Amino acid sequence: MPDSTRRIPVPGHPGIYTKGSRHVVRYRHHGTLHSKSFRTLSEARRFKGQVDSGDTLPASKESFKSYATRWLIDYSGRTAKGLADSTRASYKDAINRVAIPYFKTTPLQRIDPPLLRKFIKHLESLGLAPNSVRRMYAPVRALLATAYDDGLLKTNPATGVRVIVKDNRQQKPTWLTADQTRALLAAIPAEHADLAYFLAATGCRISEALSAQWGDIDGTEWTVREQRPNPDSGPFLCLRRH
Repeated sequence: MPDSTRRIPVPGHPGIYTKGSRHVVRYRHHGTLHSKSFRTLSEARRFKGQVDSGDTLPASKESFKSYATRWLIDYSGRTAKGLADSTRASYKDAINRVAIPYFKTTPLQRIDPPLLRKFIKHLESLGLAPNSVRRMYAPVRALLATAYDDGLLKTNPATGVRVIVKDNRQQKPTWLTADQTRALLAAIPAEHADLAYFLAATGCRISEALSAQWGDIDGTEWTVREQRPNPDSGPFLCLRRH
């Protein structure tokens, strides 16, 4: 029966020990002694090879939920401008309402690009618009970048992961149909009917329409022309009398 309390060196494998039924690798990172246990000797040998090649950063066992809770309190942005209150509120909403329920207690070290792409697909499945998916993913990307900067991750899994979401929403027309225009004109109060008709007929912006002169309008036949009342102003459209 293996002794579960003593570390016994494995012959021919310096730095690897057995402790009970587990194989243990002891190593130093920034002067601090760490140990990591494995089920098999081959797994321990593989990790020992990484350590010998200089990869001594210990993987974080902290869960996404635990780190996210701390991150929301401490995060101040990744630029000198800091984080606006509105952005902080948006990040808090996305992390608490969507990200934590999805990743739950998944260890940070187990979050990889495929899992992040699944998260993006999950956001898309909620019926969110592309811009909303990007807004919900942004704090997760910032969180992982911070965890990498803090030395909790060997690599940043969000690097290179793009948010590609199809917009299946029906596009709304940017103009009124003929029937909608007639209905609008019929509902407009009489004192505004001329202005509404002018806007509908010319496509002017409201500022352009308000700058038009009645002397340029004929009620029978007319065309649209561009006027520039002074060299410093932009052009505007009006009706030209024949």
